[in-house]
Amino acid sequence: MGTSSSDRGSLHAPIFVAGVAGAGKTPMSRVLNEHPDIIVTRRTYMWRSFYDRFGDLGDEVNFSACLAAMLAAPGVQALRPDPDRIRADFAAGPKTYGALFALFHEHHAESVGKSRWGDQLGLAEGHADAIFRAFPGAKMIHMIRDPRSALLPPGRPGTLGWSIGKWLTSVELAERNQQVHPGGYLVVPFEDLTTDPAGTVAQVCGFLGVGSVATMVAVADSLSTKNATSRGESAAQPDRGAGRYIERRAAESMRRYGYVPENPAPKPTIPYTLVHVPANAVALVAWGRWKRRKISNTVGE
Repeated sequence: MGTSSSDRGSLHAPIFVAGVAGAGKTPMSRVLNEHPDIIVTRRTYMWRSFYDRFGDLGDEVNFSACLAAMLAAPGVQALRPDPDRIRADFAAGPKTYGALFALFHEHHAESVGKSRWGDQLGLAEGHADAIFRAFPGAKMIHMIRDPRSALLPPGRPGTLGWSIGKWLTSVELAERNQQVHPGGYLVVPFEDLTTDPAGTVAQVCGFLGVGSVATMVAVADSLSTKNATSRGESAAQPDRGAGRYIERRAAESMRRYGYVPENPAPKPTIPYTLVHVPANAVALVAWGRWKRRKISNTVGE
């Protein structure tokens, strides 16, 4: 019979890797997967796509609909679940979304010889309250990165406005969640992982309550060959207009994490000013509206 990871003690409590795109979630997951007991999956999108979408899972109709939707999702299929086993174990345990999600991960971890599961999800920080209610002993590692590195190059007009909105929201949630979930929440700047691999791996392992292994440090160390900028250095800006836009919008939050804005920031080109700046303004407003519908209602419920 499957049991919820939240009932198994801290050494088996689930791990969640959070942050925006480009913040370093995948490198952190790669490091964690080198531990002999840990497996971190990606792109299951369980909390984003299925949480609280089907009503009370104690109702067989609702549960069957949720299970069918999950089994049809490519990210969940990658875990190679056994539907009959999921049904049997769920019937014997609590009828909650967290318990259902845990069964998929626990079965997958067992199949690859690992005892502790984790999941990587962009903006998982927006689901922190629900996750910690489901798994009181969970650990969330929130990756952040200098937005000039994480968000550039900017792409088509408007992309950067949406992206900087996400970055600012992520930083706000990092600060909020550390206070609301002390002991279960760790913010890790990507730059620390690349400039001090051994120290950062030791910090993360201490947070998780596990011992560090040499291969974890080796994987982290391999990242430094491509990403050696420390938090006290100014990140490279391949697009000076985009860099200026980021600094104008995020300078205060950047400074709180040791990211140094250029003084003065480089002036944008005329084409960037005429095309990208207004498009970014519209996208930033759109992000704010999306956030109020999709993220704010998962924080402080």
